[in-house]
Amino acid sequence: MLKKLLFIFFCVVTLGQLKAQDYNFKHYGQKQGLANANIKCIFQDSYGFLWFATQGGGISKFDGKSFTNYDKQDGLVGNDVICITEDEHNSIWIGTVDGVSKYDRKKFTNYTIDNGLKENKVFHIFCDGSKTWISTFGGGIAILENEKFTYLNTTNGLSSDKVFSVFKDKSGKYWIGTSKGGINLYNGKSFTVIKESKNFNSASAFCFYESTDGKIWIGTPGKGVYYIENNVFRQVDIPLINTDYISKIVEDKQHNIWCATEHGLVKIYKSLSYKIFNKDNGLAGIDISSVICDYEGEIWVSCFGNGVYKLTNEALSVYTKQHGLNDNRVIAFCKNNEGFLFSTTSGLNNFKNGIIEPVSLPKELTEDIITALFLEGKHCTQELKIKDYLF
Repeated sequence: MLKKLLFIFFCVVTLGQLKAQDYNFKHYGQKQGLANANIKCIFQDSYGFLWFATQGGGISKFDGKSFTNYDKQDGLVGNDVICITEDEHNSIWIGTVDGVSKYDRKKFTNYTIDNGLKENKVFHIFCDGSKTWISTFGGGIAILENEKFTYLNTTNGLSSDKVFSVFKDKSGKYWIGTSKGGINLYNGKSFTVIKESKNFNSASAFCFYESTDGKIWIGTPGKGVYYIENNVFRQVDIPLINTDYISKIVEDKQHNIWCATEHGLVKIYKSLSYKIFNKDNGLAGIDISSVICDYEGEIWVSCFGNGVYKLTNEALSVYTKQHGLNDNRVIAFCKNNEGFLFSTTSGLNNFKNGIIEPVSLPKELTEDIITALFLEGKHCTQELKIKDYLF
């Protein structure tokens, strides 16, 4: 008995039309309404809007159809923006080289060295309940709560006042990335410094991420990507980026890790194998400043100087005679538990574990062409056996 009809189709494929892989990148630039093509950060807020921090053009908000831009003329503290985030009251916080802006969806409130900051250049903002942690490059960390500032800096135990970011893990511990001061672990009272240890060969840490499997991922400025598992540091060995500035690490819905690097967008699989997206497969440049996975699972990436790209339906793999098919004209295919069978105008092929091999046909067949394949039990069956039997 035939248990399942999987699929029957006719197609004619010409070799000249094929690419090994095709990546679905959609580009957004200034022609589409983005304030500036130099993007430093991408953030999605609780309403689903995407926010883009630009270098020189202020910020852009994208609603899925169009952009709304804000700059100094609208009240933003400065147009050279580094980071964007959101607090528990849905206000947007913007870090710039000229200070911090809080946008309550109606107006901007600005914070600079004139009203509380120790340094205007802000690399990162972390909203933690009622507290807003502001990482400055030269003034340590300013913590704003109820419009009052407290500070973490070298005077009270921080290893460096040049701070790149603050991250809070699921256990409630704070990870502080600094320039030349290593990683500062903060429990709310004291610091533990990790710097150029046996397995962590970096004096600095730029960004952090905790994946669903409990690993802590660390992006460094010049030493590539590390992760911590069972309290042991390990470097992800990707030769092209082992000396790169890693500016952002995120996780997608399939639990793959994505990294923004100086040599392209890097996808790290759970097996720690990887794929690099660059000029060869759809991006206009290789200097990636930010990456996020949005609520729908799509990947947004900023390519510095070239705007923003959205990656959907990641790849279409194409197989032709050069990969082992008997012929490029495929008539039918059938999926089984081990892979696929392909019927071409020159015979039958088996596809398993990425390898295509020819299949010997039964002697009873007088023609090479099989026009349909069915799944019977666990195996594909040649139901219509010669080209004289047409649908």
